[in-house]
Amino acid sequence: MQLVKNSNYTRLSKRQTYLSTGRRQNQMGKKKLVETRCSPCYTNNLFTHLERHNEQGKLAEIEAIGFDFLRRVPQWHVKQSIMLQLARAYDVETNTLRVDAGDIRITAELIGNLFGIPSQETISEENYNPTAGLCICLSNGERAIEDDLFRRYFIMVVLKMFLNPTSQQTISLWHLPPILDVSNPRRFHWPYHILKWLRDAIRKFQDENQEICCGCMFVLLVLYFHRLKHGPLHACRVPEPWIVEWTTDELDKKADHVISQLTREDGVKGPARTLTNHRLPKGRLHLIQATRRRKRVA
Repeated sequence: MQLVKNSNYTRLSKRQTYLSTGRRQNQMGKKKLVETRCSPCYTNNLFTHLERHNEQGKLAEIEAIGFDFLRRVPQWHVKQSIMLQLARAYDVETNTLRVDAGDIRITAELIGNLFGIPSQETISEENYNPTAGLCICLSNGERAIEDDLFRRYFIMVVLKMFLNPTSQQTISLWHLPPILDVSNPRRFHWPYHILKWLRDAIRKFQDENQEICCGCMFVLLVLYFHRLKHGPLHACRVPEPWIVEWTTDELDKKADHVISQLTREDGVKGPARTLTNHRLPKGRLHLIQATRRRKRVA
């Protein structure tokens, strides 16, 4: 018996195979987007690559625009179980992380202390216009665009992958001003914009019942760990930037300890109470409880 080849059937079969393979990969433990949106590893690898290839000119350019603080970001894979709990425990109305160690009011100042981020002024939301940088860029001409090409690519990458990550494969419209006008990136109040982006991302994650949480979740995690280790952050005497203290080994040790506490409290499949209600008054209901309640009702 002779088999008749059908091109439409072949294309359909290939598509079905692709889809089924994708489903199997997800079932076999492929990382969820909530874990990979904010990538300390990518940021660390970027600088490792530049140093390995002795790209001193590019490293000097990064320092000149005030982004050399990213060299301190460790090579570390974020822990999804902790990140999810922090996203659920964050009160977006007051920018407060409500955890077992006590409430942590997340401010632009704390983010600046963590990274040692320089900034010259506070740019309000009204002035953060997506079209402003485009006009400046076009008025400067093609030569200026070519001269600043590395700056544009670098800022675009670190915003997309670490500081202001999104769930989309393309950059956001709100990434444009610092990308198009790179004459003086220090003029932006980066701690403020990191905080605003993070808050808006967590709000969308909570309100829209999404599985993806964007924003620089690494900030929340390290500030939470710092609070566990040193007590109230407003009285912290550790020299800035605080990120220097959190090496890969230190992050692994603290993360393993927190995860072990979660498992001990509720079992492997139980809710992570350690980040929320453990040792807190019974009358205090935390965001994670309200989030779960909404999901059950839905």
